[in-house]
Amino acid sequence: MNQDARIAALEHTVRALQDRQEIQDCLVRYCRGIDRGDIDLALTAYHPDALDDHGVLCGRAADLVTWAIKTHNETQLRTQHLISNIFLDIQGDVANCETYWHYCGFNKPPLAPVSLIGGRYLDLFERRNGRWGIAQRVCVIDWHGAQGDHLDPAIIESFNSAFPPSRFPSDPSNKTPYKVDPGRIGFRWKPSH
Repeated sequence: MNQDARIAALEHTVRALQDRQEIQDCLVRYCRGIDRGDIDLALTAYHPDALDDHGVLCGRAADLVTWAIKTHNETQLRTQHLISNIFLDIQGDVANCETYWHYCGFNKPPLAPVSLIGGRYLDLFERRNGRWGIAQRVCVIDWHGAQGDHLDPAIIESFNSAFPPSRFPSDPSNKTPYKVDPGRIGFRWKPSH
């Protein structure tokens, strides 16, 4: 590969990485804006004409964000929108993005103390005038629960006995490099019922 081809390949790689980061930054700004009650910040994730279908409300993203923050302020003390798996298919100035999310709301009485929901954002991102933003969003809810809903206690115990969470310096995250203990290989959970 000649020098020009190497430079072109490197520029392509850097552009792809920058696109991914800009899209992920949009997703984080949305979550932070909703949880902090900052309408303007949440709306920076969208293009001005964006549409959002959250099931209960479908329409302009600005209306959805305003409604969501108002509803959270009325019914919750605190909220957390956490995002995890992000699958991106970027094709030039358009990207389809599936993002897993988890929501936890610490509710005001008389609601149950905690609401838990998990789902996915299915976003159509567009780069307009050099800026990535959500053009359309569909919100999918995959599961929901409430305080007291839990896994089999044996599953929790198997995690906690192997990797007891704690503060610095004892937490498992402080033991690097991260490696599997060969002595633990095998299926360890046995149902408690």
